[in-house]
Order: sequence, then C-alpha cells, then structure tokens
Amino acid sequence: MGKILSNALLLGVIGLVVGYFLFGKVGNSYIGLKALLMPGDSLLSQIGNTLRGVETIRQNILLSGGAGAVLGAVTGALRSR
Repeated sequence: MGKILSNALLLGVIGLVVGYFLFGKVGNSYIGLKALLMPGDSLLSQIGNTLRGVETIRQNILLSGGAGAVLGAVTGALRSR
C-alpha cells in the first residue's frame, strides 16, 4: 500500500509540473502560479482570467497531475506484486 501511494504522489507531482510547462504558457510567458492557484479577487481580474483562458489551463494542468497519479498507482500496484 505504501509503494502505491508514494508512486501515485510522486508521479502526480511530476504530472502537475509537466502539465504546467505544457499548458501554462500564454503568449511568450507562463501564467503565474498565483493566478493558477487562486481565483481572481475582483471582477476585472476574473474577466482577465477568462479572456486568457486560465480556467481551461488550470483544468488541463490538473488532468495531467491526475493522469500522473493514476499511472503512479498502477505502476506501484504492479511493482508490489
């Protein structure tokens, strides 16, 4: 059980990092981590996030992390046999 959880956690974090580098770029720069982790405070920042596609980017990054966690759990389960 410990190997499954540790592999899932490790590959989940790696998936988040890879997802950030794949999907977090808008134009020539990456979106700041604060913009990804926290919703906009004001209506103007929420509109800006919508125009830049921050919600879609956030979803893609989280899906990458989830895929990494599932892959880690599967490999951990196969290795522990």
